[in-house]
Amino acid sequence: MMMEREFLKKIIYIIVDIVYYCYLPIGYIISSLYPIWVNIYSRWICRKYNIKNALFEYPVNRIEGGKFFQFAPNISFGKYTVITCWERRRGQTFHPSLIIDENCNFGDYLHLTCTNEIKIGSGVLTGRWVTISDNSHGISALSQLSIPPIERDIASKGKIVIGKNVWIGDKVTILSGVTIGEGAIIGANSVVTKDVPPFTIVIGNSMKILSPKS
Repeated sequence: MMMEREFLKKIIYIIVDIVYYCYLPIGYIISSLYPIWVNIYSRWICRKYNIKNALFEYPVNRIEGGKFFQFAPNISFGKYTVITCWERRRGQTFHPSLIIDENCNFGDYLHLTCTNEIKIGSGVLTGRWVTISDNSHGISALSQLSIPPIERDIASKGKIVIGKNVWIGDKVTILSGVTIGEGAIIGANSVVTKDVPPFTIVIGNSMKILSPKS
């Protein structure tokens, strides 16, 4: 009985080795072709949505309002990106503007939505699940709270400006009417509701601002 078990183990190990060594060249081929596939997919997305100068990982979740995008060269977006510029909604008319400077890299599950203006400087880097929104479903007035959120008028407290070389961590939310200064770091899970000075560090939902070490 013991010998049979040992024999079966050896057979299993041999099968695993065969599968492993057969997979290596296949995996290498797939990894080599992936950048080509991303490039082709990005070209298709850019042509479909009238976008220039962007690289998109597969798949894209949703894109709206490409004619309002102004993208500089060397911008990349991760998987499941949502980018929307809304011109009209339920009788409202907007004049959105989404401007992204060169050499920006956005992580997976980005949600970038605009009815006013969002301007992002060069060299910005984000983690995953970042939301940047210059608008909301209504305001926090008591008269609006009895209306279903989807039926409320879209409101904006002002444009969003993000300076160059800003680093934005995972699951950060940046809301309307704020300016983030050059070189700032926004820690993971932060909710940005007020201006962030240049070269500072922001952490937490209470937006505690720290000075970097010299």
